[in-house]
Order: sequence, then C-alpha cells, then structure tokens
Amino acid sequence: MTANATRTALATVGACLALGSNASAGLVTFDPVDWYFLGTSLVVHPEWAGEGTLYSIVSLGNDNGAAQSAATNQTNFANNRFTPDAAFLGTDDTTTAGNLYKFAFQLRNDQQASTDGTDDQWGLAHRIRIGGTDSVPIVQFQIFDNGRVQYNDGGGSVNAVSESGNNFDLDDATGRFIDVEGYIDIDAGTYQISFDGVLQGTDLGLYSNPSDFGQVTFQWGPSNSAPDYRQISIDNLEIAAVDDLPGLAGDFNMNGILDAGDIDLLVENLGDPAYDLNGDDVADQLDMDLLVTDDDFLGTLYGDANLDKSVDLLDLSALASNFDAASGWAGGNFNTDTQVDLLDLSMLASNFGNTPAAPEPTSAAIAALILGLATLRRRIG
Repeated sequence: MTANATRTALATVGACLALGSNASAGLVTFDPVDWYFLGTSLVVHPEWAGEGTLYSIVSLGNDNGAAQSAATNQTNFANNRFTPDAAFLGTDDTTTAGNLYKFAFQLRNDQQASTDGTDDQWGLAHRIRIGGTDSVPIVQFQIFDNGRVQYNDGGGSVNAVSESGNNFDLDDATGRFIDVEGYIDIDAGTYQISFDGVLQGTDLGLYSNPSDFGQVTFQWGPSNSAPDYRQISIDNLEIAAVDDLPGLAGDFNMNGILDAGDIDLLVENLGDPAYDLNGDDVADQLDMDLLVTDDDFLGTLYGDANLDKSVDLLDLSALASNFDAASGWAGGNFNTDTQVDLLDLSMLASNFGNTPAAPEPTSAAIAALILGLATLRRRIG
C-alpha cells in the first residue's frame, strides 16, 4: 500500500471511530485512544485540515501522543487547523457573545540550538492561534528563533516572562512540557494567561473579538534553507466554555491553590494593580498582610515558611538553610526584599511557637527557639 493510500485508509478509520469520542470532549490529547495514529500527519486526522504534513503524531517516551512539528524547514507560512463545534466547546452553538472560555495546551521544545552555534539563520518558527482565523485570531502565541515566546495584548505582542522576571527562554526548558493556561472574556474583550505557572496578565486585550469562535491554528514558517530549525511538540489542547472566571483571589500562579509561590509573585510585582487584593488599585504591604494573615487567604503568620499554620523549628531550619542568600517565602524570606537576613529572623522569632489560633508561645517553644538560634549562630559563624 502506498503512503497516500495508507493515510487515506487511516483517515477513513479515524473518521468512523472518532465520532462521539474526541468531538465532544473539549480536549485534544493526540493520543491513540482518541484515534490519533502514531506516525501519521496531524492533518490526516478527520477533524483537522491544512496545507501539508506540518505536524505528525509522535510518542515522547510513553504511550501518549503529541503533535510534533516536522524536522524540515518551511519556506512559507502554512497552517494546520482544528474547528471545534458547539459540542466540543460545551455550548449551544459556536457564537461567542456572552461566553467565557478556558484554553490550555502544553508546549515543548525539542531542539535547543543551531548546529553551527549561531542563531542568525533561524526564522520565525511557530504560531499557535486560539479562535478566529489563520490571520486574525482571538488570542495568539508566537515562538521565535531565539527561544522567546510572545502572547498578544490587543494587536501588540509581549514577551512571556519566567518566575525570575526575565524573558522566558524556551531553550532553557528543552525536553519538558510547559503548561499554558488562560481564560477569555468575550464581552469584556479581555483574557488572562499563565505561562509555566507564572501569571502574565489578567486584563490583556483580545487580538480580535469575532461573533463566531472559529478555529484553532498551528502555523509554521517561514525559515530559510539552512538546516537549522526549531522543532516543537504540542499536547493536551483544551478549549471549553466555562461559567465563571477563576475565583481564587491571590492565586497568582494559577495552580488552583494559595501557596508560597503566590506570595513570591506578589512581592515581585509590588505596585502592579494586577496583584491588588484589597481593592485600592495598588499592590503593596497591605496586600501582603492580607494574603499571609487573613483567614480568607492563607490565614497564617509571618515566619511560617512551610505554610502549615505554625511557626516552629521546621520554619527556622528553612531560614537557616538560606541565611544570607537570596530566597523566597519558602526559604525564609518573609519581607519584601530578596535576601534572607536578620530582619526575617526577627519576624520568625516574634511568632515562634505561635499558631493563628494560639498567638502566645509556650515555654517549650521559647526553649526550642533558643536552641535553634544557637544552632543558627554556629552555622553562620
């Protein structure tokens, strides 16, 4: 059987078997269980259309599939498209008015650097477009030759940043999947997005606001004729209507819980209204106090490094391990600077042995603190 005949046969089988499976799930897994066949072109699948075999279904060291770009250059922009129907979106129809949508996907870089050690031969590699059309999406992501990932804010582009606040470099994450998640508010014309667990923005402008949801587009090219290219894989593409936007105030890293990472992000973004919790349009110490101590948030005490609602030797040990070094809340940095120092030790000491329910330390707790401080003094010499 020829390659074309094989692809036609697989598409026919897939069309029969995929009915009622992936079409109503809200999630594209690219797995064989959903009739994506390993080794075949993504466009062969009956739910996809496009120009050429840009992406194929591969297995990345397990039984799960992913859509991976081809190991060749593209000289012109070309597209693979998936058009979700109302059943997939979880709506009565595909019109957008009044709807909120969640979108998510996983992104992985599978080639780190050019073979000749230079980056100047690479061209723009990939775009992932949520909704709309090939040229005018609702939300857009771009992956560039230098490893930068950009998302749109209105018609403009913004570099995704890492937890350190620097531009995210996809090459630093080669070989692992990055989680991208966001929520679209059609009527407000805005969306929010987190990238690799880092909140990028909560009131970003949509690229466009169409009356019909449209399609999801994987777009690749152009690059020149050099043998260097950026190969990426995409998995677990999710598009679904939701009733409400995420409602967990203070969950700045959008992982569904309040944790030390949220405190660190607030500290890193003091002054940014997007991180305001008390409604005064500025993120400041008042918001820090609210996030740490208020019962509607973490409900604990300064000095509680592991957030178990008790300031004890475990927290002192975390501080001691990072003393005089840069660290976040979990490492014993309890104020808004970048260093674990005597100021943090003082904050811990003032609450040592306390819990929110029992704010006065016991004599045993005081004795343990004295012993712990003696150990810390010997450690820092």
